[in-house]
Amino acid sequence: MIEPIRLKLGNGEEGQFIAYTVLLEEPLNEENLGRLLNSASADVFIVIDGSTSPPMHDLLYYLYLAHRNTSDGISIARDANVEAMLYVQCTTQINEAKRASNPLGKRIITIAALSIGREVKVTPPPGDFFIGSVSRVSGSGCGRGEVIRMVMGRVRVRRLMTNDS
Repeated sequence: MIEPIRLKLGNGEEGQFIAYTVLLEEPLNEENLGRLLNSASADVFIVIDGSTSPPMHDLLYYLYLAHRNTSDGISIARDANVEAMLYVQCTTQINEAKRASNPLGKRIITIAALSIGREVKVTPPPGDFFIGSVSRVSGSGCGRGEVIRMVMGRVRVRRLMTNDS
């Protein structure tokens, strides 16, 4: 079991975050994906093709935005997990995000989970673990700045605060 990163958020809230990339013994099939999804306990949880994964700090940022926007009712998707996939793939098209993120048939997958105010738990599939982040290999090159521009384009009544330069 991988220990989560513990986060101190504003207003005295605490969160837990897990992100890792796995080299699986065999390509991911629907049965193993279902087992992985059923084992997870998190507010936001994604399993994506490892070659489309952003760095770990960006994953945390995207999962947090997905959780916050879904809670505030300003998300594109009704589900925070789908909203997170939209951010990871830097698109507003759900079908496009699902296609690009699809982990089925892949041996390298990235798993990320975030919970706020409760524990995050994930039972990892069998395989060799690469703890931490991976570089984005996909062609879209979507970084944090692009996601901020996308969010600001959708949300006109709020000001988005960020530490980015």
